[in-house]
Amino acid sequence: MIRKPIIAHCWYRSANPSGENLVVQRELDLLTAGGCEPATLFRRSDDILDSRLAQLRVAAGLHAPPSQVARLRDEILALGGEVLHAHNPWPLLTYGVFEAAHQAGLPTVQTLHNARLIATNNRFHGAQGQRAPATDADRAHLRRLSSQHGSFAVNALYNRALRRYWKRGIPQTSVDAYICLTGFHRRMMALAGLPDDRLVVKPNFLDHHGPIGDQPGGYVLFVGRLSPEKGADILVRSWADVGLPLKVVGAGPLADVVASTPGAEYLGPKPQDEVLRLMAGARYLVMSSTGYEGFPLVLVEALASGTPCLVPDLGGMPDIIESDRLGLVFTPGDAADFARSARELWETAPRMRAACRAEYEARYTPSRNLSMLQRIYDNVRNHRRADDGVGRFFDPPKRASSRRTSDGGASDGRAAIAVGGSAASHHT
Repeated sequence: MIRKPIIAHCWYRSANPSGENLVVQRELDLLTAGGCEPATLFRRSDDILDSRLAQLRVAAGLHAPPSQVARLRDEILALGGEVLHAHNPWPLLTYGVFEAAHQAGLPTVQTLHNARLIATNNRFHGAQGQRAPATDADRAHLRRLSSQHGSFAVNALYNRALRRYWKRGIPQTSVDAYICLTGFHRRMMALAGLPDDRLVVKPNFLDHHGPIGDQPGGYVLFVGRLSPEKGADILVRSWADVGLPLKVVGAGPLADVVASTPGAEYLGPKPQDEVLRLMAGARYLVMSSTGYEGFPLVLVEALASGTPCLVPDLGGMPDIIESDRLGLVFTPGDAADFARSARELWETAPRMRAACRAEYEARYTPSRNLSMLQRIYDNVRNHRRADDGVGRFFDPPKRASSRRTSDGGASDGRAAIAVGGSAASHHT
């Protein structure tokens, strides 16, 4: 058992609350509660907000020059850990942290919470180089990846850094295990050129202490940021055709629009215990995101509460919510299919409650997640496949093959993934 992992993370700005920051803190607490004494290698984006010069200096070092790697190596050696596990390396750690860990003799793990290793605002990146989107499908795929890197100048520097990392083979050789949050993300990373034996699926987890729904539920619930990328505008435009009671929890630029939507009761932001109470009382949870998402914790909160989910056929969401057993999957952008699925799930959701709770207990509890994490650490220390033995604790859900529709024309999403993959003739 690994007792002293080094947890590396560049914390996102405190002004922009991040689900990824929350996951990192929960996993750190999980390791500590499990008997580990994790060391930390943290950087904070807040530290460079007030200095334009500091921001430019950091941007210029995104490609991790040797002097930067050497400083990171010395810092890692001083911590004395057994394995380095990084979450977000950008912009203050970079992929130089993995080179540094290998120089220090440590195996390395990264949790891929997003697609920033394989995409920027305007380019796909991978083992075959970089390429610009060439088709409408490409552009839709890039938009759904949501790998935004700021201004034109900063994005250009990220493109330069990623091009250099991939050309030097750093992603393929300096990270011993990549933790992917769903099967969709694992396939996407494999198509970009990451070695298959270094990819493993380990989802996020939830320590659930809220109520478990045991009644049919009298309303549909939406929980999330009220913004276009979360599909809040699409939700309110479509809901009039659904004709069911809707409660909306959250805040954001579209709050006023949501509040004026007929049939929707806008509750504003709520504390976590109140969200879980609402979750347990809902007929089902609805998500209307327009991007792939990473691993929406709100879906696991719903499953733990015994509440089915209505999700778009995008990214890893259908990997989490098996259609017809844990909820339904609808075609993104198809208002008629959304309304039809919403009304259908209203009728069928009550009989799915027990399956939802059982799914949470089988896949997403803290104890199972700790066992998976320790197994992955043990695998990289002993030079085994990243996924060796992990299936004893987590057998990734199978995407339902009976879904009526799909994203990009392929029932498992492969068409949508592949446009960012291996079109070698377009790479430079």
